[in-house]
Amino acid sequence: MKGRYRPYAFSLDLILSTRIAMRNVLEIIIRVSSQRQGFVLLVLAFAFTAVIYRPVMPGEFVWDDQGHFESNPLIRRLTVSRVGEILSSTVYDIYIPLTMLSFALEYPFSRGSPAVSRINNLFLHGGVLVLVYCLALQAGVTERAAGMAAFIFGIHPMHVEAVAWISARKDVLSTFFYFWALLQYMRYLRTRERGRYLLTLFFGLLSMLAKPMAASLPVALFVCDSFTGRRLTRLSVLEKLPLALMLFPLAWFTLSRNLGQGTAPLPVSILTWFWTFMFYLRKFFIPFNLCPLYDWPGPVSWPQEAYRNALLAGMALGGSGYLLRKRKWFYFPVMFYVATIFLVLRTSPHGVGLTPVADRYMYLPSLGFCLALGAAYDRLSRAVENKGRGYFLGTQAVVGAIAGLLVFSAFHQALIWKDGYSLWGYVLRRDPGNPVAHGNLGLAFLRDGDKESARKHFLSAVRLHSMDAQNYNNLGNLFYEEGRRQEAKQCFEMALRLNPAHAQAHSNYGVVLMEGGDYARAQRFLARAAALSPGQPDIFKNLGNVYLLQNKDVLAEHAYLQALALNPSLLYVHSVLADMYLKKGDLDKAAVHFSEILIYEPDNARVHNSLGAIYIKKFDPRRAVYHFREALRIDPHYGNARNNLNILLAQTALPPEEGNAGWTMGKPWE
Repeated sequence: MKGRYRPYAFSLDLILSTRIAMRNVLEIIIRVSSQRQGFVLLVLAFAFTAVIYRPVMPGEFVWDDQGHFESNPLIRRLTVSRVGEILSSTVYDIYIPLTMLSFALEYPFSRGSPAVSRINNLFLHGGVLVLVYCLALQAGVTERAAGMAAFIFGIHPMHVEAVAWISARKDVLSTFFYFWALLQYMRYLRTRERGRYLLTLFFGLLSMLAKPMAASLPVALFVCDSFTGRRLTRLSVLEKLPLALMLFPLAWFTLSRNLGQGTAPLPVSILTWFWTFMFYLRKFFIPFNLCPLYDWPGPVSWPQEAYRNALLAGMALGGSGYLLRKRKWFYFPVMFYVATIFLVLRTSPHGVGLTPVADRYMYLPSLGFCLALGAAYDRLSRAVENKGRGYFLGTQAVVGAIAGLLVFSAFHQALIWKDGYSLWGYVLRRDPGNPVAHGNLGLAFLRDGDKESARKHFLSAVRLHSMDAQNYNNLGNLFYEEGRRQEAKQCFEMALRLNPAHAQAHSNYGVVLMEGGDYARAQRFLARAAALSPGQPDIFKNLGNVYLLQNKDVLAEHAYLQALALNPSLLYVHSVLADMYLKKGDLDKAAVHFSEILIYEPDNARVHNSLGAIYIKKFDPRRAVYHFREALRIDPHYGNARNNLNILLAQTALPPEEGNAGWTMGKPWE
């Protein structure tokens, strides 16, 4: 039997060898991952973040993106004077100049697409993850704990709104500099280097200029003092004073515009405050059924279970915090959350905002909980490692399953922000009676030409909230586009009765009056709209139109120039001004505006023809020939340009006075 081939023995040896090899590889993987697990988790955070937000990158502008970016005149052309305007203005009554500057810097590269802005949001989010990792290491945890903290922060579904929504850039940008300030302060506490302290002030100021929520930074620094064991002394208080003196006046710039917009009796304020306080905690630890728009759970009163439970839970949390105040990984995340969330907690069910709470407000305050969860994961991993490989792998499997659920939820949440249809359709599936969602979904349909669907949603919005001026303004816009001027006029009148300060309704009503020939009243309403909303170029364009119809050329010119100062790409306004200057014989200014049109439409044959005729009158035949030939290159059948070019070539030897005769400019704009 010796030397006889035994296939079953060979197969057994192969199986045993394979098992041994796999066991060795697994041990190596476990050993390497244990040693560098923090780095691995950080890399995984980047990878899963890219997966989560990839589908939303080629999406569309949604919701407030129009005011922040798409139609914001302040960001279209970055000049020294425009920077001054950004530093002295607000967006939706919020002072966010650094956020606006970031939009202005990327606007030339966006070409009207939201992809660039969303990619930059994602890069900022990646930078925040690195800072979370560094802050965790500064807090004294292991690399594995730091990596898990960054991983949780990166994939958490509550953070999707801040990253996927362009208008929430202010949250991500402010948090980026806020965490830089915290990191420098933690290093300052360790080294006492003056440079670290100055960097804390600098990054704190940048965070505040990105969003007023950074006014909480001085309080958060006291929480860091407590975490590191530093006692409350006169010096520790004085260190925060320069930061407070810088930040609080900037915060007042926003706060002063929102005071008095919602008050409530003290019992209602207490219940409201506790409900919003506990809402963010509940959604952070159970991050499912998230929504861009939340509503109150009912009338604010003690019998309402939601408010009563929130008050009792909040009191229990406060008592636990006191009893466990020496457990820093319980005390720190709770106190950091309190320090950073209090500015957005509501004390009244009435007033500012469409929603009482928003996921993006948890982007910054969740830091402490992410660090604590990272530390807890590290402690659990060390405990099961001592019990054997089976326990360790089982624990990692459970953690992986939880992470998978978070990634799936975040991915689903990111898809909501792809465009207006997905966003508002999702809200209506959760709350079919939401008038805001109906109104915004109607605008999406109207923008894409589906007037029937737009009408259905606008009428639903009016039915659900008949006292909202915006709903009537939207319906009026639909009627106007359908040519139903009388119905549109009635809707705009109703909007103005409900809200006499509604700038867009004033403008729309003025346009309807202008088209009806009532120029004097149209002028009054359009002038009022310009006073209410001086940053809207279309309003000044319409105001210039009504002045021009009344032969008030000087006032029309001023209004048109104001419109161009806000939005230099209004080609219609450039064309009208060019015609006005031609009639006055101001060839230089006419040439400037025609040239501006060519910046945006280089293949506009009629503008090239008009410029050619202007240069003939300016005795510049070389440029005239160039523009006539460009017009013919674009449109070989353009008779005016061919006629002008032939005359020019035939009369180049004549005196300049005779060479001006016979030029046909045509209309540069159709």
